[in-house]
Amino acid sequence: MVDIYGSTEEIKARGQVIVGMMHRSVGHLGIFVSGKVAQKEHAQIVSLLKSIELPPPGLYGMVIHERKGSAGVEYEVEFEEHSLEEIASRLNRFERVDEKPFQTVANLSDFTQRAYELFAQPYVQAVSNEMTARVLREFHPLRMQNWLFSDLNPWMAWLKPAADEVKANRQALEPDHPLRQQEQAGAEVLSAGVDAYRAVRDAITEYTFFNVYALFPFLPRSEPSARAGTSAATAPRDLPEVKAALAAVWQGGYAEAIARLACLLSRKGEHLPLSRRLSDFRDPRSSGGTGWALIN
Repeated sequence: MVDIYGSTEEIKARGQVIVGMMHRSVGHLGIFVSGKVAQKEHAQIVSLLKSIELPPPGLYGMVIHERKGSAGVEYEVEFEEHSLEEIASRLNRFERVDEKPFQTVANLSDFTQRAYELFAQPYVQAVSNEMTARVLREFHPLRMQNWLFSDLNPWMAWLKPAADEVKANRQALEPDHPLRQQEQAGAEVLSAGVDAYRAVRDAITEYTFFNVYALFPFLPRSEPSARAGTSAATAPRDLPEVKAALAAVWQGGYAEAIARLACLLSRKGEHLPLSRRLSDFRDPRSSGGTGWALIN
């Protein structure tokens, strides 16, 4: 967000409502792919999409509280308002210095792409045809691992009869059988070994990446701009959205005045429960239009 918005004031001046969520234990990806948290997070996120534009402009964190009552487990959603400066200082511990190797990777990628187009692409186009393209597709590692262990491989012809024989004569063991206990213990050891291997692999990969590209000769040609949007020197009051809003401040009637007063008098820094944060009011000049006002 710091590449797009320069400050919290700019987010509010542009009328943007940004809601973020980070699970305490599974991380941002697990919120959407983990079955353990799907019953809670997924349902609340879907319900939030219907009213995402109703809170006042700003940067919010979505928090889900679990309440156990007589009717079962209920979930209460709250919005915690944050500032862009606070989040940037907390999450950007290295002040974006760790991003420079990625710029080096981008420059190296551009160089290799131009070198390929200049030296290798004409040769590849000259020798390529439908047969070579099909061979490359079929022997791609992700495809080959599927047909290599299938009936297409003559060396795997014995596997299906053997599997059918085992399936026909399968005999389940008792849960407390020693072999079952050894199976469970072996599965836990294997799972722990895979987790340890993944952690070591990730650490080695990260260490190698930063040690290689931090000293690589393809250094960034120029520092990346801090923001992709407006200039950092632009004050929020000078933004086109703010100027248009100030020019239209005299427009509207009683309903618009009440809505603006509600925004100005809203309490800052307090949690906004999703269940009672907003109430609808009708615009007397329209039959179906609705506005909103913040309940304090």
